[in-house]
Amino acid sequence: MIKFVTVQRSEVNQGVIPAQAGIQRGYDRMDARFHGHDKNGRRELPEAELLLKFRGHRFKPQIAQIVVLSILYFLFFTLSYAQPLSSTELINNAKTYDGKIVVYEGEVIGDVMRRADYVWINLHDGKNALGIWLHKDLAKGILFTGSYKTKGDWLEVQGSLQRACKQHGGDLDIHAQTIKKIRSGRLLQINLNLAKRNLAIFLLGVLCLILFCQSIKA
Repeated sequence: MIKFVTVQRSEVNQGVIPAQAGIQRGYDRMDARFHGHDKNGRRELPEAELLLKFRGHRFKPQIAQIVVLSILYFLFFTLSYAQPLSSTELINNAKTYDGKIVVYEGEVIGDVMRRADYVWINLHDGKNALGIWLHKDLAKGILFTGSYKTKGDWLEVQGSLQRACKQHGGDLDIHAQTIKKIRSGRLLQINLNLAKRNLAIFLLGVLCLILFCQSIKA
């Protein structure tokens, strides 16, 4: 059975709540924007409804703060962890990304070329290779570069895309600001093709036999 309590408008405006309402006396402010009062200026409200109205009014600022903080949190991590762009997208849309901060990742291939306090590296994402210009301190963690015998380190680079870099002969490159190693490279295990090895030995034997026969006839 729902208990009803009678609240006068004057009592609500003064923050005085009857004891039978069951609400703590410490609540000294209430928003009493109620409608439908009777001719005596009274309105009968269920005790539970009165409590919910008071608490809802009290926690509205906290709810708004939580919503704002959640949005800021989402935006921060969305911007901080931008998705890498492919080499094809960067090359085909170089005019759009020119001078902007982009994220690109790929395998380090070739040599790490030292130029005073900076170095050149090439990152290959499986389709194309882009030149990366970065400070030598950022390149200290590079241990493997891709070649016939090794798999290069896979790096994620964040930096400014230069569509036609005046500093480097008008080529397209990325001036790196930060790099992150996604996975380390390794030495490749070269599997010997036994069929090719046996064929080579056989042909060498035939050649030696021919030379021996020619030497006897002479």
